[in-house]
Amino acid sequence: MANSRKSLIRTSVRLLCAQKSKELQIILKQLKNKKTRRWWVRKWISRRDTLGASERLLKEFSTEDVDSYRNHLRLSKDQFEVLLYRISTKIQRQDTVMRAAFRDSSADEPLSDDLNSTKKRVKRKQCFKDDWIESHKWVGNSGIAAIKQHEISKKHKSSQSSLLKNKTMDFYGFKGPTADKEENQVIACELVQIYHTIKHNLSYNSLDCCIKVEKKIYKDLKMLNKLHLGRTKAESIVTEVLGPAYLHKIIDYLSSESVIAFSIQTDASNKKTVKLFPLSVQYFSIENGIENKLIDFYENPHETADEMSSYIKKSLENLKLSLHKVSALSADNTNCNFGKNHSLYTNLKKEIPNLIKANCHAHIIHNSVRHAMNFISFDRENVILKIYAHFSQFSVRRETLKDFFTFLNCEWSELKKHVVTRWLSLHPAIEIILKNWEPIKS
Repeated sequence: MANSRKSLIRTSVRLLCAQKSKELQIILKQLKNKKTRRWWVRKWISRRDTLGASERLLKEFSTEDVDSYRNHLRLSKDQFEVLLYRISTKIQRQDTVMRAAFRDSSADEPLSDDLNSTKKRVKRKQCFKDDWIESHKWVGNSGIAAIKQHEISKKHKSSQSSLLKNKTMDFYGFKGPTADKEENQVIACELVQIYHTIKHNLSYNSLDCCIKVEKKIYKDLKMLNKLHLGRTKAESIVTEVLGPAYLHKIIDYLSSESVIAFSIQTDASNKKTVKLFPLSVQYFSIENGIENKLIDFYENPHETADEMSSYIKKSLENLKLSLHKVSALSADNTNCNFGKNHSLYTNLKKEIPNLIKANCHAHIIHNSVRHAMNFISFDRENVILKIYAHFSQFSVRRETLKDFFTFLNCEWSELKKHVVTRWLSLHPAIEIILKNWEPIKS
């Protein structure tokens, strides 16, 4: 029985191999009949190293038409060199046996004086150029040895670390008194326009549209034609230039001797499944009096006393602010913030013995009024909700209410909705009803 079973298995394997061998022969024939390529790389593509856009067009723009260069890349030549230098190690490719990797000739050129001091070692080979001796006097006759010696020097390492810390300000900012005055004026105009947009809570799209309209109206102004403030650029300048610069100014002032103490304020804010915590400071300045500034905005999924105190300490430590300068803590009147036994306040008080408890006064007043309203014979929240629902659900009733406003010579104003979970909406809803009580009663 066993021998017959083995013979059946052998016979089936032979048949299977015979069938597969026919299929393999058909595939091999198809591969032999496959057409060979006429060329590996087309001739016009192989000439890109000498006739490509980077070799011809961009070089002509950089020397003859600077505005076209900026319009083509949305960057000036210096900004493009800085950006290329910073990402070259991440986007460069290696040469293979089949073909050479494409590289921009501008990457092989020596950097300018302000960039040469922060040049990093990259993987691609770089030959020493004799022109460097004339353009960079510190190289001298030592040649490549002077460059290697400069690379390990403390001056180079400190300038390299400062460049990484302030890379956004170097990338977009004034070039100094030796730079083109008109270019600095363009940068200043762009910063003012963006600051005005943020100050008045306008959108980036409105800024972009406004610049385009002004270019059409004031065609004679050459500087206006050089302004380019799209949404992406404006947002990047706000988050990477204006924001860090403004925060740096606040931190320097808080760290100075002018500020003896400051208070910190925090609160939880839910955005869908994300729980965010802003951290703001309040201090007194001789120039402007009492000021409130936002210094950090962090995410904390665990709303516990230990987690909140830990995040506040880390935030102040990262901003290099002394914890002993904190004089008061302001937050909601929850047990998590101001509990007697274990809370955010007790955790911070262990390290700041003289910490003052600054509760939310608006919440205290609201709770006092709410308890006092319990002695009224009717439910005031229910009345407000019913009045709003009576006029908001039907357009006919709303138009009738408008007629009563006109009849009584009162100015029309919309009724405000009270949200039960938002206690701050109760007072405006009551205020608008009392203001328009005569038309509503009529």
